[in-house]
Amino acid sequence: MDLPISPGLLISLIIVVIGILIISKGLVIVRQSEVMVIERLGSFHRVLESGINIIIPFIEQPRAITMLRYRKMGEEYTAITTDETRIDRRET
Repeated sequence: MDLPISPGLLISLIIVVIGILIISKGLVIVRQSEVMVIERLGSFHRVLESGINIIIPFIEQPRAITMLRYRKMGEEYTAITTDETRIDRRET
């Protein structure tokens, strides 16, 4: 049994698939401790914070940036003088 597909059904199916594609590309989830830079047509537009965000698909491109903060505890190095004495220097 061949069931013919009507042109109206085919067009509506294509519209639904395109709609799902646009919605899935338009929702952006930004993870905690990350931000996303949004580029609109190649130039900076805005910054997205963590959470669910909406963008304009195919026009705005997200670029993920991980925000990590490091605390520098101090520098330590070992130096050898001309008379071959070792100096161990640690900042506290």
